[in-house]
Amino acid sequence: VALPPLLLVMALLTVMSLDFVLSGALDVLGVAWADEVLGDGEVAAGLVIGAMGIGGLLGALAGSAATGGRRIARIVLAGAVIEGAIFAVLALVGLLVPAMVLLAIAGFGGAVTLVAGRTLLQRTTDDRVLARVFAVQESVSLLGIAIGAAVVPWLIDSVGARGTWVPFGVMALLVTLLCWRAVSRLD
Repeated sequence: VALPPLLLVMALLTVMSLDFVLSGALDVLGVAWADEVLGDGEVAAGLVIGAMGIGGLLGALAGSAATGGRRIARIVLAGAVIEGAIFAVLALVGLLVPAMVLLAIAGFGGAVTLVAGRTLLQRTTDDRVLARVFAVQESVSLLGIAIGAAVVPWLIDSVGARGTWVPFGVMALLVTLLCWRAVSRLD
């Protein structure tokens, strides 16, 4: 069954927005998790959240280098899978240094997804509507941050700070897998 091009682009925007949902969640969850699980409070929260940013910087560089090829959809999807898987695994971690390493890798995956995803979006969108598509992408990104941050307190109350990583990671993995075929067709 052939999907309309708009649905393919919407699938790509959905995968890209996952990074923002996870980033919004991390902003709130990182503080609670550092306090409850790591027991190191504010210092650990800053290191945990900062680790994802450092990984993001490296991922942006890698994503830029990887977009020179013709086929980049799998790079977008692989980055999203890495980020989602690491969020789910973080429920098993209780030490600061391993958490920082994992979050740096998650940040790397998320940045690769965003850089390669924006490149793919630009390559596959008609120039006449490209500005509108990017406006939608930015709006969805901001909404993703808000949703991620808003859901965390409810999940912490339900499953605790440690357990809150799992639904975010599983959701990111499932959504990416559901969008895999559509995004792959954009190449």
